[in-house]
Amino acid sequence: MTRRSTTSTGPDTFTDNFGFYAVANGKNARSAGFEGQLEGRAFEHLHYSLGYTFTDAQLTSNFISPTGTVLAVNGERLPGTPEHAITLAGDYTVPLPNSSLIFRVNGYYQSTVRNALGHPTTLSPSQFTADEPGFQIWNATATWSLKTWDASLFVKNVFNSPGVTGEFTQAYMGTNPVGANYYGNDARKFISLPRTVGLALNYHW
Repeated sequence: MTRRSTTSTGPDTFTDNFGFYAVANGKNARSAGFEGQLEGRAFEHLHYSLGYTFTDAQLTSNFISPTGTVLAVNGERLPGTPEHAITLAGDYTVPLPNSSLIFRVNGYYQSTVRNALGHPTTLSPSQFTADEPGFQIWNATATWSLKTWDASLFVKNVFNSPGVTGEFTQAYMGTNPVGANYYGNDARKFISLPRTVGLALNYHW
C-alpha cells in the first residue's frame, strides 16, 4: 500500500494582466494505492513476470486560479494518472551448441487517464479537459546470443496501438485546421512510438 499527500500543480490559467497564460499551484492533493509483482518460472526455460498497480490520485481541496475562478473541485482526479496499470513479460530460452535463442514478449496496459486537471462540469476546464481511453502496448524480441556478442530482431508496439497519453484539445489549438484551409497533420495528441521493427547487434567486452 502506498499513500502520499502532495501540493498539486494545476492547469494553465491566465493572469489579470492582458490574459497571459501562467502555471499555478494548487493547495493539496492525495495519491493512494498499491502495487504487486509476481515473478517465477513455469518451466526450466520459461521465465515470466506479472505486475499490477492501482492508483487513486485526486485533489483534496478546490483548485482556484489567481483570478479567483474555481478550475477544479475537491475530489477530482489528477491528470496523467491511470487507476489501473498491468505489466506482463515472458522469455523462453532455447539452448544451442555454444549459443542460445531467446524469445521475449512483454506488454503494458493502462486504463483511462485525464489529460488536464478539471472536469467538464466546472467552468473553465471544460474546453481543455479530455479523458483518454485505456490502451495496451506489446513488444517482441528474438535474440541469438553467443559468448561475446548477440543479435536481436525486435518489434516494438506490435499491434501499432496509438497509445494516447494526453492531448491539446481544439480549444487550445484554436481554429480547426481543415476549416481554416490548413492541411497539416493536426498534431494535437501525445501518442506512443508506432510499430517499429529493427535489428540490434551487441558486443560484450
